Amino acid sequence: MTCSTARPEGSGLQRVLEVERAAARTWPAGTIEHRAGWLLRHCSRMRRRRSNSALPPARVADPEAEIAQLVRFYAERSARAVVQVSPLPWHAELDAHLAARGFAVEMIDRKSGSAGMP
Repeated sequence: MTCSTARPEGSGLQRVLEVERAAARTWPAGTIEHRAGWLLRHCSRMRRRRSNSALPPARVADPEAEIAQLVRFYAERSARAVVQVSPLPWHAELDAHLAARGFAVEMIDRKSGSAGMP
């Protein structure tokens, strides 16, 4: 029996999204909202970054409007806006928009990055 490792185009992206969402479920937040594909998480009782950060969709249709929306979400909760940005190519444009808005890279590892509002 042989096993093919070939994957249809786009399945790698889907797998990354599945892993990111699964990881987000393991670190629950008190408030979770889904907006335009974003997963916005806030937990006033814990300071864990994963429970208090936004997870963007693979493709961000309107970066400026969506960043403004997530900044409002966290401001309404008197919290700092933090975005978990994948270092993979499909988030490069989002990362550039975040930098232009004053977000700074706080941590990078091989699996995920994080940008936080100063």
